[in-house]
Amino acid sequence: MVWTPPEGKQFGNLVLADEHTLVAEGIAKLLEDSFSRVSIASTADRFREVVRNVRPSLVITDLYLPSSGCIELMEGILQEQRAPAFMFLPAEADSDTVARAMAAGAKGFLHRRCGSQELFRAIDCVMGGCTYVAASLLVSPAGAPKRRKAMLTTKQLQVLEHVALGMRAQEVAQRLHLSTRTVESHKRAIMRQLDVRSSLEMVRVARDEGILA
Repeated sequence: MVWTPPEGKQFGNLVLADEHTLVAEGIAKLLEDSFSRVSIASTADRFREVVRNVRPSLVITDLYLPSSGCIELMEGILQEQRAPAFMFLPAEADSDTVARAMAAGAKGFLHRRCGSQELFRAIDCVMGGCTYVAASLLVSPAGAPKRRKAMLTTKQLQVLEHVALGMRAQEVAQRLHLSTRTVESHKRAIMRQLDVRSSLEMVRVARDEGILA
């Protein structure tokens, strides 16, 4: 199956960072029609060079490259102007690692066992300005509210707070100087993170878990 962005648009340049080149090549083949250019890096030095030269709009990366952790690499790159969005796609990750990556600025986190459809949905979400964390990675018994809150962006928390005040999407959009469509996208992302299906349930769960005061 070949996936294309809405209206056939391409999402700029993509960088895939993985020490297992064969894995990266498979993902590149899956996504090559949806990005203007797909580049692969298998070492930290090559990764920095590629990001600097091709100016990607999205980076999909493992957690580690030889001699370097990719969360730390991401933190350095996010300090630069026109920094790309980062999505992590490791073979293994615990909830603490997921929370640390999201708090450091990642926009997406999936397990490598995910299907292509979920990868496509995550890319759509991230390139639309929202965050995406696979539901299977959100399960965490101790400290779950703190971790879930860390996985919400500042803008998503603002949307959540205004919805909790009883505001409709149009009112939230006016207050936060966003489009109604963007507010709705943020709400869908929050509901996915909290595993709920309605705004009322979203607010209730957020309050129960201490995400909202």
